[in-house]
Amino acid sequence: MTDRQVGREIARWQQRLQLQDWQIGWEFVGGEDMECSGAPAEIAMNTDYRSACIRIARGSEDGSVLRYIRHEMLHLVLVDVDPVFTGACEALSREGAALLSDQWNSATERTVTRLERAFETVEPLCEPGTYAMVDPRR
Repeated sequence: MTDRQVGREIARWQQRLQLQDWQIGWEFVGGEDMECSGAPAEIAMNTDYRSACIRIARGSEDGSVLRYIRHEMLHLVLVDVDPVFTGACEALSREGAALLSDQWNSATERTVTRLERAFETVEPLCEPGTYAMVDPRR
């Protein structure tokens, strides 16, 4: 995918998810440059400045890039509940906070995956620059 196609896809999901108050960038990187080892994509966020950067493994196929963009954008939707998590961690011991952090990360990932599946049934991914016509009776 070209940078222009990636930018259009991010803008489309940004509008669809009502994230226009965020500045969202992206970059293609080598797998060794990913913070989450082995992940094909990741998102780094700064909630104070409402900015984020989606990092996608260089060489990813177009269809995969589309899925990665949607997945990482859905993480942004959930970021507004992070202060609840942070507040709870502050009241716990170090061990308790680490356990809660693991559970929080797992629950967030499961929620994003469920949202992805829901979007897929409503609007399947299609080639960059095109949009699927979905039968509303389906």
